Amino acid sequence: MEMPILSDTKDKKNELVNKVNNIEQNFTLDNLSESLVLSAERSRCIYDLYEKTNVLKSKSENLIKALDKEKSINQLQAEFVSLVSHEFKTPLAIIKTSMDVLKRVGFNNEEVFKDQVHKVDKAILRMTKLIESTLNLSRLESGKLDFKPVEFCIEDVLLEVIERHQDLDPKASFELSIDAGKKQFNGDKDLIDQVFTNLISNAIKYSKEDPKIKISCQIVDQHFEISVADSGIGMSQSDLKKLFGKFFRSSNTVGIAGTGIGLYLVKQFVELHHGEIKVESEEGVGTKFVIYLPLT
Repeated sequence: MEMPILSDTKDKKNELVNKVNNIEQNFTLDNLSESLVLSAERSRCIYDLYEKTNVLKSKSENLIKALDKEKSINQLQAEFVSLVSHEFKTPLAIIKTSMDVLKRVGFNNEEVFKDQVHKVDKAILRMTKLIESTLNLSRLESGKLDFKPVEFCIEDVLLEVIERHQDLDPKASFELSIDAGKKQFNGDKDLIDQVFTNLISNAIKYSKEDPKIKISCQIVDQHFEISVADSGIGMSQSDLKKLFGKFFRSSNTVGIAGTGIGLYLVKQFVELHHGEIKVESEEGVGTKFVIYLPLT
């Protein structure tokens, strides 16, 4: 017969074992499952929070970049408006001065008359180019630029532009090598005229006294290859990389008239014709532009 104390101890031991078994069973089946579910949910929440934080961070960075870009564009536009205003004032001042001279001297002095009329013509052309460039920039960026392709002789347009500049800039001399066989080109004649006008006027403007401009027009590998080269101020390699950017002006053009949109438009117009433009330049030596336009 078991002793009462031993019996009580055995019963308590059995009760404790049963409790431990119940705890282990409950932990294994219920608590562990619930713990795993909660852990998985917590991990998912942490991951979602991490993802949303990254998205917000990315959006914030993009917003800052967009604001910086808009600020930069607004600044460039403000500078452009200021520059255009100044550019308009200069030819208007020239025209007014020429008219004052004619009023004072009279129209009977043929030499003075021709000289002042020549200055007025140049000033009017400068204003016309400025207006055309500004309007074309606006039309291009709004998608409203008229593109009217027709068949025309590209040599003839080039020669017309050269002749126009010879009349306006008698000191400029041109060395021509033009032989494209009078091949026809399908494109917008006015835009191509503006391309040639910009390149040739720049070659004269950025040259030293008595500018000498070399111009060629050949057919190479089923393309018109038109080049305009000068021996002017040239530009640095760092400026060369940004040359076709909107409103960009080379660092060595301070004091020389210009808006920084001419070459931007030249590149856009050439590419509208599925063409390509390349440039070589060396500071103090000169600059050469080469345009490639596909044969019709």
